Amino acid sequence: MTLKDLITKVTGLEARAADAFKAELAQLKADVTGTIEQLKADLATATASIAGLGNEKAGLEATVAELTGKLSEQNKEFLGFNELLSDACLNGGLLDLKLAADATPEQKRTAALAVPVADKFKAYQGALNAAFAKANLPNSTLPAAPVTSPNAGRTDGSMKREAYFKMTPQAQLEFIKGGGKIVD
Repeated sequence: MTLKDLITKVTGLEARAADAFKAELAQLKADVTGTIEQLKADLATATASIAGLGNEKAGLEATVAELTGKLSEQNKEFLGFNELLSDACLNGGLLDLKLAADATPEQKRTAALAVPVADKFKAYQGALNAAFAKANLPNSTLPAAPVTSPNAGRTDGSMKREAYFKMTPQAQLEFIKGGGKIVD
């Protein structure tokens, strides 16, 4: 083999190597481009999902705020009931509070508020049953539950402003929807 033949062969090999390298680079470029396009599509999907989750979060936060408000209202109502029941039990001497003999009325009230509502209710119910028994009234002759309608006892569908504001917001709404009138 001559030097010229050898140079021709090497040149041919270089050309084929360059063509193979170019083909390999083209394939690599196509693979990378395809992967980048797939990543862009995945990113778009993830961005849309995040936006949807943001909207869902906002909705859930609104629901939590609403439920927290309702819970707060119910808690206020329960605390008011607890105070009334505590005062009634204190006035009737129905609770064994185990306080010092010189306890102030405020200390007694604080201790009464700490007693579970169910225990106070049982004490109050026991006192009522004892009072009915003492008066020779059997439980079967107890009067029916009082009427709770805001316009009970009124034939014109009106009530005093003071009584209206003592009602719950729902009861106020029902009173107005029912055609009730507020008088001074």
